[in-house]
Amino acid sequence: MVKIRRATSGDFDAIWELEKTTFGEETEESLKRALKSRTFVYFVMIDDDEIIGYAGLNELLGEAEILTIMIEKSHRQQGYGKMMLEKLLSHAKNNGAEKIFLEVDEHNSVANKLYSSFGFKELMRRENYYLYKDGSKADAIIMSKKLV
Repeated sequence: MVKIRRATSGDFDAIWELEKTTFGEETEESLKRALKSRTFVYFVMIDDDEIIGYAGLNELLGEAEILTIMIEKSHRQQGYGKMMLEKLLSHAKNNGAEKIFLEVDEHNSVANKLYSSFGFKELMRRENYYLYKDGSKADAIIMSKKLV
């Protein structure tokens, strides 16, 4: 059975491995700082004692921002991303956030569909925000949702 719990510093190595293999964007030091921050909250998803995903949230002054939701490739398309999103939304609302934001790559159709199904609306785009190794670029879509 899959469980979601608050991440601890002891989860760092597993989270770092997932981060490197999926996104490769974070630096090791920035991830360590985020896990120790008072305003950042991270959760891990565990299946058979193995961390198969994680998600992060920044909470500040009545607002929250989803930093990341990542599910290990072999565990995708099983509803785990939805479970993580539900956890982040619940946590943010229970901690007083009235509005939540996120940023998503315009080409990430799975994530875009998930966020839209939860009522997130596009606020704006950051043109050519993402730069890929092959030199191509993609817009970042900034989305938000009211929680109250």
